[in-house]
Amino acid sequence: MGKVNDKKNKLLPMLRKETFWNCDLKKMNYIDDKEIIIKRIIQSGTESDEIIMWKLYSYETIKDVAVNIDFLNRDRLIYISFVLDLEEKVFKCYKNNQFH
Repeated sequence: MGKVNDKKNKLLPMLRKETFWNCDLKKMNYIDDKEIIIKRIIQSGTESDEIIMWKLYSYETIKDVAVNIDFLNRDRLIYISFVLDLEEKVFKCYKNNQFH
């Protein structure tokens, strides 16, 4: 299992620096920092960031983090709800009346 963790952690520095402007990606751990990694990629990541996210995490892990994000702009909410095949209303940001 250690080799898998090392291999996945080596993907982190490939993420876009602009998305993780206040983080040292080389010091992050994909398991310990999964919430911030997934949240930032969903909020402002690029397609290449998303590809890495899907290599790092399962659908269930991404879904569990995504539905609990406090804020997503409208376009990102529509996109991630489509990708995860979930209704927009299951997302916390939608429930917080962000779009009503």
